[in-house]
Amino acid sequence: GHRDVVRAAESLGLKHFYFIGRFADHYREGLGQGVAESFSSTKQFQSHFQNVVLKEFSTVFIKGSRALQLESLVDITY
Repeated sequence: GHRDVVRAAESLGLKHFYFIGRFADHYREGLGQGVAESFSSTKQFQSHFQNVVLKEFSTVFIKGSRALQLESLVDITY
C-alpha cells in the first residue's frame, strides 16, 4: 500500500519526501527517519517545487496518481 512505497523509498536511501493530495497522510504513515512536507494539491506544491526542491536537489523522483497531474511541475517534452 501507500506506506510500503515510502518504506521502499527509504530503504533505497531517499530522505526527503513531499506528499501531495488526499492520500498524503497515508504515505506519511510509512515514513521512518525521513523528512516530509505535505501539500493539498499539485498547484499548491508547484511554487515550492520550482523555488526550493529544484534548487536544493540534483535528483528528484516523482511518483503519483495521474489525477494529480504531477507532469505539470516540469517540462517533460525535451
